[in-house]
Amino acid sequence: MVIFPVDIKGPSIEASSGMPIAAGIQTDLMCIAFATYVDIKLVWNCKDLQASKHSKVITNSTEYISTLTFMPSSAHNGISCSCTLHAEGYKRSTSIKLNVINSPVLKLNARTECLSTLSMVLTCEVSGELLNYGFKRWIHSFKGVIIRTLKGIIAINTTSVIIKSCGYQDTGSYTCIAWNDNGMEKFWTNKTSIVKVLGPPIVLESHTSQYLNTLLTVKFYSISKPTNVQWYVFNEQITNASTLVLSTEIVIMIYEKKILSDGYYTNISLENQQGGTYSVIIENKYGNTKEIIEVYTKGGLIFTETKPVIYHAAPQMEPQVLPYNDIQDNPYDDCHEDPTGAPYYIDVIDSEEEITVPESSCQYEEINV
Repeated sequence: MVIFPVDIKGPSIEASSGMPIAAGIQTDLMCIAFATYVDIKLVWNCKDLQASKHSKVITNSTEYISTLTFMPSSAHNGISCSCTLHAEGYKRSTSIKLNVINSPVLKLNARTECLSTLSMVLTCEVSGELLNYGFKRWIHSFKGVIIRTLKGIIAINTTSVIIKSCGYQDTGSYTCIAWNDNGMEKFWTNKTSIVKVLGPPIVLESHTSQYLNTLLTVKFYSISKPTNVQWYVFNEQITNASTLVLSTEIVIMIYEKKILSDGYYTNISLENQQGGTYSVIIENKYGNTKEIIEVYTKGGLIFTETKPVIYHAAPQMEPQVLPYNDIQDNPYDDCHEDPTGAPYYIDVIDSEEEITVPESSCQYEEINV
């Protein structure tokens, strides 16, 4: 008769959402154990905790998982849950102390894409054990700089921001902030959605420079890598012109705020300092942009004058977000921040940016629902 060695590891308890646990959001507690050549039984003991579902799963021949599903409330804070392993005269227990908080839980798409000129909506939903709760104003930021604060449209437990026509200035991070007050303490949370506006390149500036020869340079911003550049003079294509596009740091205006960003430039050599009407067409996968530049000489110097930029969108694709073209009211409020206000710091969840919010009397609007 062959006797196999019995090996038992565990049990251990894990919370599916980690600790602390948010009140009002269904949660799983998992008791996990490993055993070979022996049958085991996992038994829960949670005082005053009513389970909505209790399941025992064996994921393979050695791993045992027992799951306890329940709806946590603030009354469960501090109670202890234990799980005991039974196996042929062998018994071992472990326990976990529940840390339940009333912090609201937010649901918001981490990333949103919108085709240029189409409308989009961002909706932030709050849930949990909500007593007295509300929302602050949305925060729009770009490259870590606060651009503006926006008043959301409130509907029960959601707040929404609507942009009727997406433009490059709407690119960036949109942070939703919510609070919940249980009568003794006020809890805060926030969540951020990264908005990417898909559109043709945006020409920012054009100028001439003198080095070994005279160069006409155009700087531009593009959400995707440029795919084609063509130069013209008097509407005739310059066949020997360079189509090289190089990366550079640019200054882009986002709602009247200057922001440093990654961009591109392309240039052409002006042989014999020839004046005339030059144009460049810059294309990316979402469309193309045509910049017209008048070049003229005066007193041996070269001057430039730009004409209005012409944008051409690529063939329309399916909208990336739900359009709300029938909403006529402007969802935004003008807000003039107090430059002397003390900084107010928040931790932005699901964002690569560190945001500092200047405190002002008009920054937020509290809403009790």
